[in-house]
Amino acid sequence: MYQRNQYLMYAVSFLSGLHFFGAVMVPFFADWGGIGDFQIFMLQTWFIVWSGILEVPTGAVADRFGRKFSVCLGLFISGIGFTVYVSAPSIYVFLLGEFILALALALISGANMALLSDSLASNGLAESRTRIFGRVRAFSLLGMVAGTPLGSLIAARYGLPIPFYATTVSSGLALLVAFWLIEPPVVKKRKTYLEILSTGLKTVWQIPSVRWLTLDYVIVAAISFMMVWLYQFVLGDVGIPIVYFGFVHMASVSLESLVMHTLGTLEDRLGFRRLARLFVAASIVGFTLAAVGVVTQTPWLAIVGIITGIGIGLARQDLMVANIDQYLESSERATSLSTLRLIRNLAVAVLYLVVGAGIEVSLTWTLLGLSASLLVYLITTRHSSTFILDLPK
Repeated sequence: MYQRNQYLMYAVSFLSGLHFFGAVMVPFFADWGGIGDFQIFMLQTWFIVWSGILEVPTGAVADRFGRKFSVCLGLFISGIGFTVYVSAPSIYVFLLGEFILALALALISGANMALLSDSLASNGLAESRTRIFGRVRAFSLLGMVAGTPLGSLIAARYGLPIPFYATTVSSGLALLVAFWLIEPPVVKKRKTYLEILSTGLKTVWQIPSVRWLTLDYVIVAAISFMMVWLYQFVLGDVGIPIVYFGFVHMASVSLESLVMHTLGTLEDRLGFRRLARLFVAASIVGFTLAAVGVVTQTPWLAIVGIITGIGIGLARQDLMVANIDQYLESSERATSLSTLRLIRNLAVAVLYLVVGAGIEVSLTWTLLGLSASLLVYLITTRHSSTFILDLPK
C-alpha cells in the first residue's frame, strides 16, 4: 500500500532540487539586489540560524497533522518564499525571503525521511532504508545538475529574477506529486530538535573515536563547503559570463556524484586515512588554483580549481559520515548523524561571516586563507593518533 511513497519521494526530491537560481545567486544579489559581499554571506547565516530555531515548532506540526501535511505545507511555503525573494531588490526583502525558506525547509526536513522510513517499515523494506535514502539524495543532486545550467541560460536571456520564478513552478510541481503520498502509520515517534541535539551530543562525546572523527568532519567540511559560494565570485572576477555559471556547477556536482559512487572502491584500495587526507588535499588544490586563476586572470585555471574543490573535496563528507556510522549503535545512529549535521551547519554559519568579511577585503587572500587553514590542519594532524586515522573499533 505504501510502496508508491518510495517512487513519489524520488520525484519530489528531483523537482524540489531544481533550484534554477543556484548558479546565479551571487550575480543576483550583487547586480540585481545591490547588496555587498558581507551581506550575501550574512543572509546565509541568517537562514541557517532560523532553520535550526524553527525545527522545534515545525516538528510539532508533523506530529499533530502528519508528515505528509508537513511536507506539502513546506513545499507550498517554499514557493511563496521564492516569489517573495524577487519582489523587490532590498536586503529586508531578502531577509524575509530567507526566513520563509527556512520555515519551508524545517517543515520538510525530517518529515520527508520519517514518512519514507515508516513507509518502508510498513512494507517490510526497513533493511533497504540506507540504499533508498541514498537514491533520494541522488535524485536531489540530479535536480541540481539539471536545474543550474538551465537557470544560467534563463538568467542570461530573461534576467536574474526569472530563475526564482521557475523554481516556484518546480516547487508547485513537487507539491502536486506530494499530494499523492499516503500517510503511513508511525513506527517511531519523531524526536524534537532539542532531543536530537542533547542525545546526539552525549553519544558523540562518550565515544572517543566518534568525538575526534566528528571534530575532523566539522572542521574540514565547513571550510571546504565555502567553495560552493565562492565559486561564483571567482567566475565573475575572471570574466566568465553568467550563462556559463550553471555549466561549471553541473560539472562540479557531476564529478561529486561520480566520486560518491566510487567511495567504497577507493577506500578499499587506498584505506580510509589516506583517502581522507587526499580529499583534504583536493580542497587545498581547489582553493589555491582558484586564487591563482583570479590573480593571473586565467579562466580555465579557476574552473579547474572550482571543479576540483567541489567535485572531489566535498565528497569527503560522505566518507567521514560512513566511517563515523560504524562506531554507532543502531538505536543511536539516526540521532547521532543528525547531530553531526547540526554541528556542521553551526560551523558553516559562523564561517560564512568570516569569509564574507574576508572577501570584502580580498577574494584572492580569502581563497588562500582557506587553503592555508586546511594545509595547516593536514600537517598538524599528520602524526596524531586521534585525527583521521584508522582507529580501532
